[in-house]
Amino acid sequence: MRQSTAFWAALILLLSACGNPPPPANAETTASAAEHIGLADGDGDGRLTLDEFRAFVALEAEDDIGRSRMIERFGRHAQAFERLDADADQTVTLEEIVAARAEANAD
Repeated sequence: MRQSTAFWAALILLLSACGNPPPPANAETTASAAEHIGLADGDGDGRLTLDEFRAFVALEAEDDIGRSRMIERFGRHAQAFERLDADADQTVTLEEIVAARAEANAD
């Protein structure tokens, strides 16, 4: 079952209220990431495998978000996936993507 964009937006707000997560890089790209995860997440578990991440990057590249076009152009999906997988569980979540974007924007 695929999660809706509203679900992901609500989850972001809930996580923000429950602790001190890194701030999103910007609300628009966070919302699009949530939407793209929903579209790319084949099993609907909210976590992207490497294959699902490839589909996610393609969707992000269509909207020219972040470094997605470069990842697509040079086929660096595995490297980007590994960098985003902060807890090394072989999946990437919205929270990990948001944290990485916030870190990249802090530089």
